[in-house]
Amino acid sequence: MQTATFRYTEADIADAWRVQARHNVFMKLINIAPWVIIVFNLLIGIWLWRGKGWDASIPSFTWVLLGAALILWRVLGDRFLLPNRARRFLSQQKSMQEVGTIVWDEHQITFSALNGETRHCWSDFSQWADSRSSLVLFQSDNVMNIVPKRCLSDDQVTEVRRRLEAALGPAGRKRK
Repeated sequence: MQTATFRYTEADIADAWRVQARHNVFMKLINIAPWVIIVFNLLIGIWLWRGKGWDASIPSFTWVLLGAALILWRVLGDRFLLPNRARRFLSQQKSMQEVGTIVWDEHQITFSALNGETRHCWSDFSQWADSRSSLVLFQSDNVMNIVPKRCLSDDQVTEVRRRLEAALGPAGRKRK
């Protein structure tokens, strides 16, 4: 049986939300759409500019600027708005400010804190993801448990990954 103690930080929450967004089909479309807008309208704009002149290509180049603005908005949102949202979430959610403990063995993983405890078999999760700073275990599309890597040794991270892979398969693959 392995144990780790941690306290969530704003960076842990923001990182988990980024991981969740990467695994959401709608968010994937939102991230791809501006690039499609830019490439499509840039090609049309160049074609119109070469055939009919600058005046005919202005609407297409306007769409290119709109696509660039959407990309800039996503980048700014990820770098500034998301961390502020995570900070606000953590300040409002008192139970997540407490020191927590993760205990696991070959059969299950337990998350506990002062206000309660939740115990899951490894196969209870629908999928898991491995980011730079945490392991995110999804109970469903919108419910997740965060395991900050900073509270684990390298051997413990390897062991948790091994147990997740044995129960659920590779990271990022959704179990049916």
